[in-house]
Amino acid sequence: MTVSSFSRQFSCLLDRQLELAEALSELLKEEQEVLGHRDTAALTQLAERKLMLTGQLEQQTGLLAKLLSENGLRLDRSGIQQCLNTPELEERWHSLQKLLTGCRDDNYINGNIIEVSKHTTQKMLRLLTGDGDDTEIYGSAGKVEHGMESTRLAKA
Repeated sequence: MTVSSFSRQFSCLLDRQLELAEALSELLKEEQEVLGHRDTAALTQLAERKLMLTGQLEQQTGLLAKLLSENGLRLDRSGIQQCLNTPELEERWHSLQKLLTGCRDDNYINGNIIEVSKHTTQKMLRLLTGDGDDTEIYGSAGKVEHGMESTRLAKA
């Protein structure tokens, strides 16, 4: 493969990864907003889109690994550095890394929001059904009291 053909293919793969990472970043921000509204139908659609985008990103990474391997390079820092032969490619690569780091961080935040929401929902259900001794409530002295005898407030 010629150097110009390799550079062109690398550039195209990089552009596609940037597009996918930007789409994923926007989706994760939308997901965070929807999590606040607890819209399960919208969350389901977002989860499907997120799965599709991450699959496409993985596919592009596989194509990049194949391109590098076919040209005697590895998919690591040194292999990529050898491909970044112009300031424009280097800037786009760093933009991709920054986007992917942001996606990782946003996904972590969204996961924490889901965990807190799940924990809160479980506590409310235990309170409503009277199940479990780990119910925390404030007593008359204003301090948290554990294991209070609770009565069922509702029957589901």
